[in-house]
Amino acid sequence: MRNIIMTSAFVMISCDYGQEKRIIDEMRSLIPVKQIEETVGAYDIIAKIESTSSDKLKETIKSKIQKIDNIRSTLTLFIN
Repeated sequence: MRNIIMTSAFVMISCDYGQEKRIIDEMRSLIPVKQIEETVGAYDIIAKIESTSSDKLKETIKSKIQKIDNIRSTLTLFIN
């Protein structure tokens, strides 16, 4: 059996006040989130996502995460 190497990223999300829980629930239903937590500070949510390539992660962030209503901005840190 061949091992698949996964690429991970942490996505920090700023959102409109009071929308954190709804966004977390929506992200869990839309994308394969490994871990997601509400935070306090410059970012409201941090999510760890995984895929088979960094290109697929970028596409997920652009086409799914950033399109969720009430998300103001994201910052992504890729991990190899």
